[in-house]
Amino acid sequence: MRLIVHDRCLSFFNINSDTSRSVVRTALMCAARASKHMDPHHLVRTWLSPIRPLEEAVHAIQNDINNFTYVFDPRHHARKRPRMSMQPLDFAWKRAFELPQLPSSVVPYRPYQSVKFALLQRIHAFYLKALALLPVSELRSCYHHSMLKAGHCYGPFDPVANIIINTIWYNSVSPPTKKLKLDMISTNSLLRIEARSFYGLVSFLCASGKKLYEAMRFLLISDCTLGDMNFSNPLVDFGDQNKICNSFRIAGVAAWHPDPVAQAEFISSCKYPFSSPRINAPLDSADVDHITRKMFQGLPAPGSLLRRHSVDMPKLCRRVQYKIDQWMHEYTRISKKVKAALASYREPLYLHVICGVNHNVSGPEYCMDGHKPVYIYQHTHVNFLASRRDGNPELFFAELSNDEAEDGGGKVLCCPVSFPQPRQEEIRCLYCDYEGTKIVHPAMEEFPFKGRDSEFQKMVCGIDPYEDEPCPGVSQFYTNCTIIRTSSTALDCVGHLGVDDWIYTDFDDDSDEEDDSDDYSCESE
Repeated sequence: MRLIVHDRCLSFFNINSDTSRSVVRTALMCAARASKHMDPHHLVRTWLSPIRPLEEAVHAIQNDINNFTYVFDPRHHARKRPRMSMQPLDFAWKRAFELPQLPSSVVPYRPYQSVKFALLQRIHAFYLKALALLPVSELRSCYHHSMLKAGHCYGPFDPVANIIINTIWYNSVSPPTKKLKLDMISTNSLLRIEARSFYGLVSFLCASGKKLYEAMRFLLISDCTLGDMNFSNPLVDFGDQNKICNSFRIAGVAAWHPDPVAQAEFISSCKYPFSSPRINAPLDSADVDHITRKMFQGLPAPGSLLRRHSVDMPKLCRRVQYKIDQWMHEYTRISKKVKAALASYREPLYLHVICGVNHNVSGPEYCMDGHKPVYIYQHTHVNFLASRRDGNPELFFAELSNDEAEDGGGKVLCCPVSFPQPRQEEIRCLYCDYEGTKIVHPAMEEFPFKGRDSEFQKMVCGIDPYEDEPCPGVSQFYTNCTIIRTSSTALDCVGHLGVDDWIYTDFDDDSDEEDDSDDYSCESE
């Protein structure tokens, strides 16, 4: 556990917090079941008992081991249990110290994948906070597109301020051509801008001379703040404004920014008083106007930076229209169910924005009700921001039923959750981990969502969640390897997403309805 805390820079990890205790409890239980421990529940209770010091817990566990019936083979039942000359924990440490030292020529292990996942988790937390700080009217009408397109978290400020500033700037210089008011952020698009931000941050630091792993460790320690004065400050180390601008241009290229040159010129020219304060309180329209005026002092007027070339609007074929209609139907369904969940809450709540959806929870289950077999999932996990009357937006989690016959979502688990902190562990969910979605789940045991503990315990025992025992000859659907592989694929998606981009695209009204060709490209927006 200490190695994980060190590798991920979890300096705020506290075993007594609800989140940490829940994470450690799940990990210990899975380890105990995978190793076929004689009494997993007793082991976990012993380690996590708040009234026992560590030495007492170790002594209790050693007594359990010494009292365990020694069985290697049925023929040895009558054999007397051998006397242990050394306590098991002491023996383990003795073996560890007796291992030969590695030669200096051996390359040290670098947990790139683990550090990358930890960074992406932190970056997601920054975007949740930025969504909560943006005014709801502008967020729904235009900022949702600007953030997903160019609201990267790298820049001269802290990550949350960078997201907000980059979002407002891009909306000013390149406002969306299609008017679309949504109270839900595309989950895939949000994951994509987070992955793009990660590559932008790393590329900026590598341009300043840092090696890849060194850059990733710096981002973990500094919480992705390039201008953190508590550490070696890359923005100061350059010493040359042109070099800073060029490094931001490199970051923009790596992060798929629509115009990396214009963005680099903008963020490398931000100066006091505009750049000094952190954005800690929710903004209103007047605050946005003030930021915009400060933003363009001495810069070209909005609208003249990125709109240099006119492009023909793409044609809309029936296949694309079907995909868009399908996405909008799903958006309407989720929005309706979230609002129904809010209406059933114990006090009035007002939706700010839906910021994470995983439809594939509690499954897949084989279904033959229709003409062809399909795999269905019973539930959906959702994160959304909502506020009480005259209050600031809070983060909520909901578990919704996928059964359309259940009015408004049927049985709903809905509860507030804390915004994820940069250096704390997160509650895991088997289904959301598998899909790669960054849903924030409740830490308290009183909220038993699907995919929490029992599903992980079944997985390590070789059993899928919807089964009671292993099925011989049938491949296990959920395994640790498949979770890592599929989530890595989802988090590495930095290119175009298809329908998630098409909903923001202005299409030619004169499109040929009979044209079903697949030569349509959605890359021009």
